[in-house]
Formats: sequence, structure tokens, C-alpha cells
Amino acid sequence: MLNSDKGGDKNSLIGMVIISLLFAVMMFMNSDEEQPVKDAEAATSTEISEGNSSVKEPVEDALPIEASFADVDTNGVPVKKENETITLENDKVKIEFESLGARVTSAFIKDYKKYDGTPLNLIHGDKSNFDLVFAKEGRKVHTNRLIFDVKQSKTDDGQAIVFSHKDAKGGQISFYYVLKNDSYELDFDVKSKNLENQLGLDSKVKMAMNIVVPRQEKNLKNERNLTTLFYNDNEEVDNLSESSDDDEIIEQAKWFAFKGQFFSTVLTSENGFSGLDMRTIRQSDNDEEYVKDLRVETSMKIKDEINLDFKLYFLPNNFKQLKSYEQDFQYLIPLGWGIFGWINRFVVIEIFHFLEGFDLNYGLVIFIMALVIKLALFPLTKKSYTSMAAMRVLKPQLDELKAKHPDDPAKQQQEQMALYSKAGVSPLSGCLPMLAQMPILFALFRFFPASIELRQQSFLWADDLSTYDNVYNLGFDIWQYGSHVSLFALLMAASSFIQMIYNSQNNASGGDNPMAKQMKYMMYFMPIIFLGVMNSYAAALSYYYFIANMMTFAQQYWIRRKTDDAAILAKIEAKQKDPNNKGGNRIQRRMEEMMKQQQQMKK
Repeated sequence: MLNSDKGGDKNSLIGMVIISLLFAVMMFMNSDEEQPVKDAEAATSTEISEGNSSVKEPVEDALPIEASFADVDTNGVPVKKENETITLENDKVKIEFESLGARVTSAFIKDYKKYDGTPLNLIHGDKSNFDLVFAKEGRKVHTNRLIFDVKQSKTDDGQAIVFSHKDAKGGQISFYYVLKNDSYELDFDVKSKNLENQLGLDSKVKMAMNIVVPRQEKNLKNERNLTTLFYNDNEEVDNLSESSDDDEIIEQAKWFAFKGQFFSTVLTSENGFSGLDMRTIRQSDNDEEYVKDLRVETSMKIKDEINLDFKLYFLPNNFKQLKSYEQDFQYLIPLGWGIFGWINRFVVIEIFHFLEGFDLNYGLVIFIMALVIKLALFPLTKKSYTSMAAMRVLKPQLDELKAKHPDDPAKQQQEQMALYSKAGVSPLSGCLPMLAQMPILFALFRFFPASIELRQQSFLWADDLSTYDNVYNLGFDIWQYGSHVSLFALLMAASSFIQMIYNSQNNASGGDNPMAKQMKYMMYFMPIIFLGVMNSYAAALSYYYFIANMMTFAQQYWIRRKTDDAAILAKIEAKQKDPNNKGGNRIQRRMEEMMKQQQQMKK
């Protein structure tokens, strides 16, 4: 890298390595590698198929299914009951239940719509299940097969439903649901009565819950890649694979979540969960109505009576909203790991929410964000350009060194490093802005597609900034591009191409250097690759990159106009003539010493 005699080539080479790394990570995060959907018979071979249950073999394998836990009147005479639908509703959600199984069969979030404008429902009753299985007097009971009596009431701060089912011996199991006003939270308790002599000591209740997540967004492919099971294992929040089928068993967990791209269903337990068996099954590509089948099973110990305390949350994945529950729900939003997540949580989100408070169009919010970030990085940009200018004015001296030792690249490199050191120039300083921007670029790559605030928000020709803008349907699919044309992605790619041409014209050219020529071709090819990646990504992300590219171009043009190459050369020559100049910094001197040692070892 350092044996090039062109400063601009070094910076281009390093820059392209960084860009290639960025592209590789983008492709990794964008990966939608699909594993074949498991054969339905194999997937359910150990499961009970009756009653839409996804429960595996029950608490006690040998136990027959309970037949006497039937609906009876006060005289113990069996009574036939019809399945009923009951509703709890507030300003945030509308939740529907069925008396068969006393379970939630619909959960509408009122402030949001599906991509097609229809009501947004997180649960479809015929594609979901909630079942408690327990042993009672040598038989097993499935609550999803029982029809419950229903009592509905109102309280000062909300509404409540009690589902109750009695057996012939007076034993009773009840499901209590309470929905508070203006809340996404549903209190959910399960309690039994007069079953202490029927359950046995140290029994277990097995819980199975599954949701085949319905489609909510325009970009189904992207939605599938962002839908999976999350859990808090008492130490951190983690998740199953997003891009392929996965399964995992967690020893202990505070909560688990059926997490979609922008909406989640979360279940917490007062005593936590143990032995959490989790599984995700990706739906077929031909299924355009459902995203993934998410399944969870766990067991809970009981003594004498059943007494379980749960909370169900039907939530938009809004960072502030999730964080307000103080249960680490905010980590459901994929903001990136390590430094990228920190930048999003403590910098990007704070700037975004601050600007959002002015009630601006989100296109303008993104523009101002790009401006703020570019102004913050301007000192580094200026230093980088000054360094490149210094490399440019040193070109005649570098050419002399090359001519002086035409057949000795090692000697060329050694004297070149000495020249840089004496002139006080670092060939790596031109890469500082790109290195500083990389964490921000990665962070924003995760932030914009995950920001529910941008969902269905329009700007210019884009009707939804959270997904791709579509200005033209091609009518056919292009590999790694798609069947539509995103104008923001085109503008982003074009601005990247123009900026690269401008940089190559203002830096020292590569001359006959073969590596420089290869890097130049690669540099021009990169915008095409980015176009393929960004065509199906959030319009907000492509728009931000386009604006950032144009601002970078403006900054470089302004700095170029204000840069006096003659003054820079005079300053360098003064340093070179200074007898007290030891040359460069400690790192440069160390590199120069290492090169001398290598040359001596070769001799």
C-alpha cells in the first residue's frame, strides 16, 4: 500500500477496502437465505393435531385425555354451550376472545393500518393457539378444548373479563383478563379452585403458545427477515435466527416476544419461565398472507392449585414506548450490536426525536440529521482534504525518488516514508473521515428500516419512507435488483459515482500503477453494487445516503476552492529545511525503523 507514489491512490485503496467491508456487512445483514420449509408431517409428528394445538406430547405421556371435565349445571347435569366472541377495547387496542379456550383470537392496534389500509391485527384466531395442559386425577386437560362461562365487567380504570369452567366435582379453572384504559397491556391470570385434591403435589402445567404472524408490510421479503422470537434470559435480550428456521431451548427467561418488523406480542410472567422451547418456521414464498410460524412451549410447577400471573402486551415497536416499560423491551428493535447500537440509542435516536418534536415532515427531519452529522464531521473532512493536498504537492519529489531507484521498490518505499516523515504528512490521515463515518453508516443502516415513526410517512414521491419507493414496475425480476425501480436508490448510486469521479480528478492519478487502475475500476463499480442492495431497502436510508453524498461533495468543493497548494508546499519545504525537525510522529518513525530493519534483513 505504501509503495505507491500517488497519495490519492493510497487513500482510494484504503477507502475502497473500507467500502468493500461496508458492502460485505450490508449484504450479510440483508441476507435472506431461505431454508426449505420443513415437511408439515415431520414438523408436527410429535404434536397433538386436535383443536389447533401445537402442544407436544403432554405433561404425562401415559395419561388419557380428560373426559369428565365437562360443562355442567348446578345439579351436575352436562350442558351444551356455544362458542362466544367477547371484546375488550380502549383507545389503543381492540382485543377479541373466544369462550372456547378462553384465549385471545384478535389483537387490533388502532393507531396503525396494514400496508393496504385495512385494520392491523397481530393475531388471527385460526392461525394461533394458547393452551394450558395439566394432569388431573390421572388424566390430562387441555384448556383450548374447554368452553368457558363468561362474565364481563367495567372498572374505574378499565375493563375485565372472567372465563370460568367447572367440572362435575366442583373443581374450577378461571382465566382473568383486565385491560386498562389507554394501555397496550393486558393483565392475564390463571387460577384454579377446589382442584387441590385432583392435581396432586408438585404437578406441572405445560403452556403452548403459537402465532402464525400475519403480513403487515409492503415488503414481505424484508418483513420475513425481521420477524422472529425474542427472549430475555435474565441477563440479556437475544433472539432466534431471523433469516432461516431456527429452534432453541432457554433454561430461564423473564419474557418472550413474537416480534415482527414493526409490531410485537410479548408475554411476561410474574415468576418467569423455565425450559422455554422456542421454534420458528418460515412460511412458503408462495404465501403472501403470513410471514412466519412462531412457537413457544414451557412448563410451570404448581402446588395444590394453579396460580399463574401473566401480562400480555400488543405493542408497536416504538423505542420510547418499549423503553417506558423498563423491562428491556426496547431491545426488540434491531438497532445493531456494540458501538453501532450505542450510536443509535444515545445519538441518532436522540437527534431524531428532538427534531421530531418540531412537527416537521420526516423528509426534512432526515435532511437536518444529515446536515448535523456532516457538520460534526467537518473538521475531520477538512483535515483529510488538507492531507490529500499535501500528498498531491509532494508528487514531484515522489517521482524523483522513483526515478532514483527504479529497480529497488524497497528502497523507494523506505525513502518515501522518510519523505513523508520529514514533511509531516501521514498517508493514512485521508481515511479518517471515512473511518469516523463507518460506525454512523452502519448505525443508520439499521436505524431507518427499524423506525416505526417513518412507517407510512410520505415524502416527495415516496408514500412510505420505511420501505422502498417505487416509481416504476419493470414487470420482470432482475437478479439482485428486483422488479421495481427505486428513484432514491438511483439518486444515491448516481451521487456516489459523481463523488468518486470528482475525488479521482482532484487527487493524484494512478499513472501506470496497475493496482491503482484496478482500484479505480472497482471504485466505479461499487455504486452499481450498492444500487442492487439499496433498491429494496427503506427509502429513508437511500434518501439519507443521497443527501449525505451531496453534502460531502459540497464540503470538498468548498475546501478545494479555499486550499492553496503553493502555500502548503511552502510550509512543507520549511519543515524539511528545519534542522530541529526529527520527522513525523512516533508511529511514522517506528514504521520507518521497521522498514529499515526489513531491508537490512534482506541484505
